[in-house]
Amino acid sequence: MANNPYLKVSRRFFEAGRLASVHLDLTYRCDLNCIHCYLDDRTRPGPSTQVWLDVIDDLARMGVFGITLSGGEVFLRKDIWTLLKRLKSHRFYVRLKTHGMKIDAEFAQKLRDHAVHGVDLSLYSLEPGPHDEIVRRKGAQVRTRAAIDHLLGAGIDVRVNNVVMEANRDGHRELHAEMLKKGVLSSYTGMIRGFQGGGTEVYSVGLCLSDLIKIEADQLEDHKADTPAEVTQKFTPQPHNEAIQCGAGNFNLYVDPDGNVTPCVSWPMTLGNIGEQSISEIWEKSRELEQIKQLRQSDRKGCHGCSYRQGCSYCPGMAYIETGSATSPAEALCRTAQARAMAQKQLHLGGSDRRVFFPIAKQKTNAERAKELEAILAEEPDCTGTNHACPSCS
Repeated sequence: MANNPYLKVSRRFFEAGRLASVHLDLTYRCDLNCIHCYLDDRTRPGPSTQVWLDVIDDLARMGVFGITLSGGEVFLRKDIWTLLKRLKSHRFYVRLKTHGMKIDAEFAQKLRDHAVHGVDLSLYSLEPGPHDEIVRRKGAQVRTRAAIDHLLGAGIDVRVNNVVMEANRDGHRELHAEMLKKGVLSSYTGMIRGFQGGGTEVYSVGLCLSDLIKIEADQLEDHKADTPAEVTQKFTPQPHNEAIQCGAGNFNLYVDPDGNVTPCVSWPMTLGNIGEQSISEIWEKSRELEQIKQLRQSDRKGCHGCSYRQGCSYCPGMAYIETGSATSPAEALCRTAQARAMAQKQLHLGGSDRRVFFPIAKQKTNAERAKELEAILAEEPDCTGTNHACPSCS
C-alpha cells in the first residue's frame, strides 16, 4: 500500500474529512448495448455544459484531487473537450472510462494534450467474437484493442477491465497475461452489479457457482504471480470491525447523468442533485451522507455467523441495490465470498480431487451455507467415479 500514491492521497483526504475524488457520468447515451450494463435507461441526454462546468469549478474550490469521467460513452458529448480543458486548468488528476472505439493516434495525443492521466477500457476477450457478442456491435473488439496501443503510444496510463460472464468465460487469463506484457494494469471479475435504477435481472448473464469458483482460483494464482500487493489491498485505516465500509461517501462521491449525487457509482442512494445544490453543500450538509460516514464493518447485519466474512469484498452499494439496505447480505456478494473461500481450498487439492460445489440456496442462512460447505470439504468424497453422493453430482 505504501507504494500506491492514490491510496496514500485518499488516506490523507479521509483523515482530514475531505472529498478526494468524484466520478461524473456525463451522459446515458452510448453507441454500444452491453448485455450487463448498469445504466438501464440510455435515452436521456444529461446536464448541460454549463452545469458540468459549474460542478468542476465547485470541486476545484473544494480542493478535490481526482476526477473520473464516464457515461454512457463520454465521447458522444460534443462538449467533452470544453470540459477537459476546464479540468486541465484546475490541474485535476483525470481518468476517462470509454469503449475506446473513437481513439486513434491523433485522438490519443489530443487526450494527452488535455492532461488526461489515464483511460480505463473494457475488453472481454482476445478474440473478436465473444467481445462483440457482449457489447452487441460487430467490429468493436478490434477497435478497442487498437485504442489500447494508441493510448500507450501517447504515454497515457491504460487499465483494462474484464467482467467474465457465460459469453466469455474462457480466455480471461490469456487476456490478463497479454495486457500485463504491454504494461497495462489488467483485472477480471465474475461479479455483476445490478441496474442503476434498481433490479437484478442482469445477474442472469453471469456465471454459475462452479465457474465463479474457477474465476476466484484463477485470480488467486494470477495475483500471486504478477500483481503488486498494494493494488488489491483494501483501504482500512482502523481495525477491521471498526473500519469504514468503503470509500463511498467517505472520500468519494458519484454524480449520475441526471445530476443525482450518490455515494458511488455502485450505490444509487440519492444524497442531492446538482441542479438544486452544489456538491460542496451536499458534502457538508447532507444528513444521509453523515449517516453513511458513520457506518462501520461491524454494522453489517446477518453476516456475523458467516465463516467467509473476513474474505468478503463487501459492497454496501450492491447490498443496497439488492435489498434496499447498505448493511444487509446480498446474494451476489455472498456467492462471491463463498466462491473465493472454496477456491482457496481447491488450490490445496490436486487434479481429480478438485470439487464442483452445489449452488447456493437462497432460503438458507449464511451460517448454514458455510457449515454445509465445510462438511463437504471434510468428507472429501471421490468425484472421479460413479459411486459417490456429492450434492453437485446427485
